[in-house]
Amino acid sequence: MIETFITLKPKREWRRGITKEKLIREMNRKMRIDKLWNSFTQPIIGRVDMLSTGIRSEVGVKVFGDDPVRLEAIAIEIEGLLGGVPGAIDTVAIRTTGLQYLDIDLKDDLLAQYGIPKSEALHAISAGVGGAMVTTTIEARERYGVQVRLKQEYRQDIEDVKSIPLTGSNGSQVLLSSVAEIRLVDGPAVLKSENGVLTAVVQTNVSGRDMGSFVKAAQKHLDKNLTLPEGYSTEWAGQFENQLRAKQRLQWVVPLVIFIIFILLYLIYKDLHLVSIVMLTIPLSLVGGVIALFFARYNFSVAVWVGFISLFGNAVETGVVILVYLENSFRTQFGLPRMEEKAQYMEDPNQPITRKGIHAAVVEGALLRLRPILMTAFTSIVGLMPMLLTSGTGAEVQKPLALVVVTGLTTSVFLSLIVLPVLFAALRERQIA
Repeated sequence: MIETFITLKPKREWRRGITKEKLIREMNRKMRIDKLWNSFTQPIIGRVDMLSTGIRSEVGVKVFGDDPVRLEAIAIEIEGLLGGVPGAIDTVAIRTTGLQYLDIDLKDDLLAQYGIPKSEALHAISAGVGGAMVTTTIEARERYGVQVRLKQEYRQDIEDVKSIPLTGSNGSQVLLSSVAEIRLVDGPAVLKSENGVLTAVVQTNVSGRDMGSFVKAAQKHLDKNLTLPEGYSTEWAGQFENQLRAKQRLQWVVPLVIFIIFILLYLIYKDLHLVSIVMLTIPLSLVGGVIALFFARYNFSVAVWVGFISLFGNAVETGVVILVYLENSFRTQFGLPRMEEKAQYMEDPNQPITRKGIHAAVVEGALLRLRPILMTAFTSIVGLMPMLLTSGTGAEVQKPLALVVVTGLTTSVFLSLIVLPVLFAALRERQIA
């Protein structure tokens, strides 16, 4: 593995129209070296990925089994299959084989025919090829082992090994090749394991689509075209692992946030109708955020969901303020106690409640809080503009978050100023019908 750190010039010095993705494609075309594979990542995330998942790419496939040579063959097959899935780039199976091993298979029947004990044959092989400890020597207070082995010129190739002499029962000399099958076999240069099980790894990056949809399409493609031997299995890994964990956590965090907002609103209003109207600001805020993500071609990342959680709070706050002023304007219009006076609603009104009076109260309440609401929303939007327009380090996290909040808050404010007064008026008209 060769690591190369590339420090990019400031973006103002880049060629017109060049992006980081285009730059990576150009470098990939220029740096084509036989039997080497290019993969581009950021220095810090590369270290984090390697420490947390053991893979230096966005997505990886781990193959588990008991034969390292067979594992690599399966990994190479998966490499070819993943290359046909749209969105996959820089796909490669990490090669672990490449060394040649000397395989000596002693034949028991031939050893018996020549009267050679198997232990002596193994000792001769050990002494001739690997070396055998024959004695020890003591020098002062130090003890050293004495090892004997054939000279290099007598064991440097397979033919030399085949000519290692063995002594038969009658004292005759028998060549090792007469009682054994000797060959060079391919074997692993390194053994990778996880939880005590041998594993091979296929790495790939994703371009032009989100990792979730890519993994689903890739898994479907593998299920259709890959047949694993018995005892072998696969598992998705890489940054996808972190995304999957974050997704599982967000599946209960986001509903929990909405539920807490609902409970707090109910404790304030003690009226499910009013709470339901305020909760409508959440889907109204989703409109702008989802549309912006679609046109900006951002995926639903953790940063995006954090932005939505922040957006829900801002939207509900706006809805609460609008509804409070609508309710107080309504009560003032008909001589009822205001909300902060803790009096029960519609108890002994001073004048009859009419549709015309409700409409007048709604218009007055909406206009009364129009300017402060717009100013508050505008302040929040202006405060997020530096994050939205940034292009430096961390922009890929900050921009989606800011985009969701800015666009969602914009649509939430304008739609809430139109929808909430209408729903409030319809609710009060229904109660007097």
